[in-house]
Amino acid sequence: MPDTWGLAFDADLPLDDKAARLQTFLGERYIHPSGLMYCHWHWGDDGLRPFTAADYAGQSVVRMRSGFSPVGHSSAENSPWVAGLFLWSQSLRYRVTGDGEALAYAARAFRSLDLTFALTEAQGARGFLSKPYDWAASVETSPDQYVAAMLGMWAYRPLAPAAARARIDALLPAMADFWRERDYTVTYFERRFRIMDDAYHALTMACLHALAAAVTGAGHYRDEAQRLIGLAGACATRIDVERARMLAELAGTAAAVDDIATKQSNRALGDAVYDPARAPYVVRNTENRAAMWMMVAALDELADHQLVAPGLLQQAIARFYDHCRLGLRPDWLSHYVIQIDLERGTWYPLERPITPERRAWAEQTGLSLFVAYDSQVCWGDAAARIADIALIGAIRAPALCAGAQHTAHTLLARLDQQRLRWMIDPDGRQVLPELRYMTASLSSDVPAFTVLTYWRARLAGIAL
Repeated sequence: MPDTWGLAFDADLPLDDKAARLQTFLGERYIHPSGLMYCHWHWGDDGLRPFTAADYAGQSVVRMRSGFSPVGHSSAENSPWVAGLFLWSQSLRYRVTGDGEALAYAARAFRSLDLTFALTEAQGARGFLSKPYDWAASVETSPDQYVAAMLGMWAYRPLAPAAARARIDALLPAMADFWRERDYTVTYFERRFRIMDDAYHALTMACLHALAAAVTGAGHYRDEAQRLIGLAGACATRIDVERARMLAELAGTAAAVDDIATKQSNRALGDAVYDPARAPYVVRNTENRAAMWMMVAALDELADHQLVAPGLLQQAIARFYDHCRLGLRPDWLSHYVIQIDLERGTWYPLERPITPERRAWAEQTGLSLFVAYDSQVCWGDAAARIADIALIGAIRAPALCAGAQHTAHTLLARLDQQRLRWMIDPDGRQVLPELRYMTASLSSDVPAFTVLTYWRARLAGIAL
């Protein structure tokens, strides 16, 4: 019988058991021989195991940068993200239970982060947390890797052995210096862009600088945190940003902005718009709803540093909670891509079948066919992040996040072996044959987030 390490469970398994199985898997099985944590495993007829080159035969993947492979990309791209989340969860677990196993797992997760930093430190890049494709340093990173790592290390810091604590106290300011000294510019998929151009990531970087200030006592870190919080203003969500852009476009004061990954318009949806009369107000939306977790997690931590006014914090968390749930289906799966009517605040599925022209475009530009069409495929990662956003809302802003605890409970109660996957094809007709590896992949987010949300709730005395 194929080995799935206890993860082939149904939704009716009690949440305590789901969390226990997932954290055992992450702590015992999900660590590469290099010491770094995996981010994806293959889940097929032969069970749950690391990806191999054969899994990509006939599959459409992003063109790999020189020296990297599809296996190394899937296995390691988000390793720091997984390690940071798992480190955070086990730190909370230890605070709740005092279980020595929690500290042992936390030490393994921290070692994964430590080794990832060491890869770039060996090249002279202090504070650079790269995406370790093929278990090696790369020139790429993304803000989410830093958010999970910094908050995981911060949670572990009071529990860590002296050497690990000293390492954390060196890493946090180095991470802040890395971003600030480069004017918050990042390389991602061979594109360079400044993450502060619309101030969307001001909250995450403010949080990083607040942590650096806390460990060093240096005023310039706190000053930068306060500057960035001011830049964040009312803490706009990505939907708020898109609405402002739409209004500027309609007023003729701004040009349309292309998607950074595909360089394609998110407004020119043609006959796929749910109502042609509403076309001027509609935008295509994909991953940034789930990315709102980063801002909510940053706000949650900033609250403890007295850097954000309580009223603003609660209003912001409530707005992120509302907007992250756009695309959540009645069965509690979350669409990967939707169209949003920015004037009405409503959402609809978005379907644009692949055409020969779009196929050729994706192949010529080195992109996966996944970006060449839109469907009703669902994203496992998003539902896991929404559950944690909902729980933070229930803790920090219960009066403004009506039903948030129920949302977190229901998403975790629905969790089963299908929803543990990266992409979910709800009717078997949404994913091209060349993309089947995406539905045969364990999510990078769901296992770690489930355990984190579970222990966050336990620490807060909330029964999910």
